[in-house]
Amino acid sequence: MKSIKLHLLRLVINLFYQFFLLFCRVDSTKITLATNRNAELFAGLKNIQKIFNEKGSFKITTISFNFERTLYGRVKYLFNSIVSVYHLATSRFFIIDDYFFPVYCINKNKKNNVIQIWHAIGHLKKFGLSIPSNNSSIIKHHSNYDFAIVNSTEDIQYYAEAFGMTKEKVISLGNPKVDGLYLYSDLVGIRGKKGKKKLLYAPTYRKNNQDSVKIIESFLSSFEHLTSIFDIYISLHPYVTYKKNMNIDGITIFQDGNFSEQILPKIDLMITDYSSIMLEYSYFEKPLLIFAPDINTYTKDVGFYVDFPKYVEAPIFTSISQLTSFVETGEYLNDLDYILALKNKVFDYVEGSNAERLYNFIVEQIKY
Repeated sequence: MKSIKLHLLRLVINLFYQFFLLFCRVDSTKITLATNRNAELFAGLKNIQKIFNEKGSFKITTISFNFERTLYGRVKYLFNSIVSVYHLATSRFFIIDDYFFPVYCINKNKKNNVIQIWHAIGHLKKFGLSIPSNNSSIIKHHSNYDFAIVNSTEDIQYYAEAFGMTKEKVISLGNPKVDGLYLYSDLVGIRGKKGKKKLLYAPTYRKNNQDSVKIIESFLSSFEHLTSIFDIYISLHPYVTYKKNMNIDGITIFQDGNFSEQILPKIDLMITDYSSIMLEYSYFEKPLLIFAPDINTYTKDVGFYVDFPKYVEAPIFTSISQLTSFVETGEYLNDLDYILALKNKVFDYVEGSNAERLYNFIVEQIKY
């Protein structure tokens, strides 16, 4: 039944796309920025929008929505998908930052160029077509990309694999989201209320939502008493559903890419597991701890492009009590050489001009 629905959905979306191609004109000056990861543009797409608006050479259209697991949410998603393929059919460039279902449903015209900038930087955990199960999908994941933009030359081979592209189509210009790190870098070291430090916990997405919830609640129960030392922020992955209402002074739970980008430079200590946000955080050269109670299972089920412990070099904990003790005693401040080494591995460009490099790249493509 599920396969029939997917076939029908692909047929409907492609029919709309072909209709728009037939009756609407491709505007050579139109660029669409699209995400189905957030209710509004954030990070890389937001930085692209800013620089393209400043240059004033293109007509910029934006699409932003996310998936809600309700009947209304599904109908809304279908509507947004149809709107998306209209803008794709009429745009010279269609720029996305994540998995974007409508793009994979169409027989794409070569006049419409799709650029994937991805929402994460670097290469840690496997994603996309690097995960075998994603290759068996009825609708092929990550198809129809003309170019992918990566943060460094070291990323090229991994993103080519993840997106099923040739290496020549994966371009190292620096991820546009890094421009936001540069923009907010003057905020480093800002303290919270009453001079308290700021701690960010940012666990990654797990296929089973309940597994994600259990890990979050384990962290909450163990770190609640540390609100006397830290203002604690918990960043929920966009795909995680967490309905429990929290009203604990000193703890903020959020699910907002824009807020995450703004708060990151102010953080004094980050705790995560396998999320690539650790790579962004390394930009600020501050302490990072890894809480990975399921590292063996995660390595088997998802996997990494690198030897994770060796590549990251940060302290790794599988026990929440050991992690809590390490933080309470302040041991996390003793040695930061590992974070400097990680930063040097991740960034080719740190001067805040990645979105502008993408602008120049697109201008060059227009000439052909």
